[in-house]
Amino acid sequence: MDPRRLDQIAAAATPSPIEADVAGWWCKAAPDLPFRRASVAVPPADAAADRDRFLASLATVRRWYHRQGLRLIVQVSDALGGHQVVDGWLASEGLSIEAPVLVMTVEEPIAGDRCVEDAGRVEVTVGIDAAWAEEHGGTIAAVRTAAYSRMLAGFGPRALGATCRIDGEVAGVGFGVCDDGWLGIFGMHTSPSHRRAGVASDLVTALRLSAEDRGATGAYLQVETGNAAAIALYERHDFEISHGYHYRSEPAAP
Repeated sequence: MDPRRLDQIAAAATPSPIEADVAGWWCKAAPDLPFRRASVAVPPADAAADRDRFLASLATVRRWYHRQGLRLIVQVSDALGGHQVVDGWLASEGLSIEAPVLVMTVEEPIAGDRCVEDAGRVEVTVGIDAAWAEEHGGTIAAVRTAAYSRMLAGFGPRALGATCRIDGEVAGVGFGVCDDGWLGIFGMHTSPSHRRAGVASDLVTALRLSAEDRGATGAYLQVETGNAAAIALYERHDFEISHGYHYRSEPAAP
């Protein structure tokens, strides 16, 4: 999969209530969602072609975000032509690096002999909403679970919600979005009291199997570069690094 196309699929899987073309940049704004990628500016493919034009458009984009009551956050992907040049220009404008991320993919269907270790403890719901979050989220990152459910409700059957229960207690949750033959995996979270119990592994497997039933053959996810445990987990599930991205942002409001 072309990394640029994969970035587009991943961005579309994180819809925002406000999306606009601002000076040729794709700008997303979601004041009520706690996800950076829901409120980011994505430079155009030719961003590195002309410094003066880039800086002029950046100023316009910055003003647009300030009118939304948000700080400016720019996503800089390795898939962008001239991304190192663009990154340097953003640094010169006082934007700092935030949350470097790896995009990992697996392009083959899940192995036929691999199954969820304890299928009874993972439930995958097709189509999720606020009611799903209330029923399945439990106390695990409740605010983020509810936010994901609101964000993905409009996807209908393309959105998947996975819940792992152990002894009747919610031990972990995860989300998936199916698009163009790909499953995007988001919002993975395991209860601290159930870590190292295979919860995340079961969630990934269950989401992939459910997505394959809906025609997805590949899967991707995004993980922060410092999360060595998660990277190792995904590598065990045959995910490989496709490319990376990071954010260049203004300081958070005090």
